[in-house]
Amino acid sequence: MATDFSQSVGPLKFDAVSTSYEMAVDMAIRTAVAEIICIGGTVEALTFTNSMGDRGYSVICKLVETYERRLSCNLNFVVSSETNFKPHETAIGVTAIGKSGLKKLLPQGNFELRLIGRPYVGKEVLVNDLPELAQIQTLIQRPDVLAILPVGSKGIRHEADYFGDRAIEQLNHWPRDIDIHKSAGPATCFLCTVIGGSGGDR
Repeated sequence: MATDFSQSVGPLKFDAVSTSYEMAVDMAIRTAVAEIICIGGTVEALTFTNSMGDRGYSVICKLVETYERRLSCNLNFVVSSETNFKPHETAIGVTAIGKSGLKKLLPQGNFELRLIGRPYVGKEVLVNDLPELAQIQTLIQRPDVLAILPVGSKGIRHEADYFGDRAIEQLNHWPRDIDIHKSAGPATCFLCTVIGGSGGDR
C-alpha cells in the first residue's frame, strides 16, 4: 500500500496553488501510484477521501479511467466525499493498493545513480512536463535497472539516503543547477540506480 494527501491545491477560495480539481486529483493519484510502480508492483485498487463538494466523485471517476488507460490496468476504487459542508479549501487523500513486485530497493555492488525528470513544486508542476508513469513501469523491468525511487517533498538528497553512501558520493558530482534539497512535489522526478561503476549520468 502507498498513500498521499494533498491540501490547498485546487480551485477554491483558500487554496494556495490555484488549479483545477482534475489536476489536483491527478497529482495525488500519481504520487501514491508511483510508490507501487517503482518496486515493480501492480496497482489494483484506490481509495479516496476528499473535500471537493458535489464534484468530488465525478472528478475522481474521470481520473481513475485516465489512469486505467495510462497504466493499461483495471482499477477498483471507493470514494468518500465531504458533502455536508461547502468546502473553502481543497483536500484529497489517496491510498493505492497493489501486488508487490520483485525489485529490491537497496542496490548492491557498483551502480550509477541517475535522475529521471526534475524537481518541481507548486505552480512549477502545472507548467512543466513530468515523467510518465508508464515509462517508469517499463524501466523497472529492465535487467540493468536495479531500483527506482520517486522523489517527493523531502527532495533528492533525502531519497538518495536509501541507496547508501555510494549514492550520496555521486550526488556531490552532479551539476549545481540540480537542487538536491528542493521539494519534488507530486513525484515530479525519480532516482534510478543502474548497473555500472562510472557513476552519475543525469
